[in-house]
Amino acid sequence: MDAKKGFKKHYVLIGWAIIWVLFLFLALVLPAVSYKGKVIEDPLSGKDMYTQDNGLKGAGFTYWGGFIFINLAFIVVGVVMYLVQRKGKTQANSQITTYLAVGGYFAVAFILNLIFMFVYKKTWAAGVLIPNIVLLLLAALLIMFVLRSEGHVAEVGEKLIEQAVVLENFEVKVSALVMLASDYDVRKALETLHNEVRYADSVSVPAAQQQENAFMEKLVELQEMLEDENADKEEILKLVKKASTAWKIRNEFVQVYNSRKG
Repeated sequence: MDAKKGFKKHYVLIGWAIIWVLFLFLALVLPAVSYKGKVIEDPLSGKDMYTQDNGLKGAGFTYWGGFIFINLAFIVVGVVMYLVQRKGKTQANSQITTYLAVGGYFAVAFILNLIFMFVYKKTWAAGVLIPNIVLLLLAALLIMFVLRSEGHVAEVGEKLIEQAVVLENFEVKVSALVMLASDYDVRKALETLHNEVRYADSVSVPAAQQQENAFMEKLVELQEMLEDENADKEEILKLVKKASTAWKIRNEFVQVYNSRKG
C-alpha cells in the first residue's frame, strides 16, 4: 500500500526520468546514424565532426556543449520537482507557479541547445557558453524567488489555520458551557455569547491576544461555576457579561487592525 502511494506521489519524477533516458538514447544513437557518411567541420578544431568512420568521436564542442547543458536542465528541473514533491503541504497554486518557472527554463534551454547540436553547428565555444550561463543564472534567480514566495505563502497559511483553530476552540468551549447550563436565564446569556463568538471575525491579530487570553480565563471560570451546584446565579450572569465585554474589546482590536492594514 505504501509502495503504491509512493509511486503515485512521485509519478511526475518517474516520468521525467523516462524522458531523460529517452533523450540520452536519441542524442547518442541517432546522430551517429543520421550523420553516417556525412562530413561536418568543427569550427574549433577544423576536423570533421561526423564521418562514417569516427561517428560521435569526432563531435566538437558545439555538439557536446549543447548536450551537457540539456542534461544540466534535466537535473535542475528534476531537483526542483523533487523538492516540491517532498514538501507535501505546498499549495496547488504555488506548485503550478514553480512548475511553470522551471518548465519555461527547460523549454528555452532544450530548444536553444538542440539548435547548437543539430542546426547551428559552426559557432565558437563562447557562443554556446554565454547564453546558457545567462539562462541558468536567470532561471536560478526565478526559481529562488518562486520557492521563497511559496514558503512565505505556506507560512502565512499555517498561521491563519492556527488562528482559526484557536477561535474554533472558543466557539466549542462556549457551546459546551451552554450544554452545562441548567438555568434558563444563564442558558440564554450563554447562547448570546456563543453567537457573538460564532459570528466574529475569524482572523486573530497579535494586538487582540491579550483579550483572547482574558476571554478564555473567563470561560474556564464559568465552567467551574456551572459545575458547582452551589454557585450563585447572579454571579454566573455577571461573569458571562464580563466574558462578553472581553470578547467585544477583542473584536474592536481586530477591526482597528484590519482598518489600518487596509
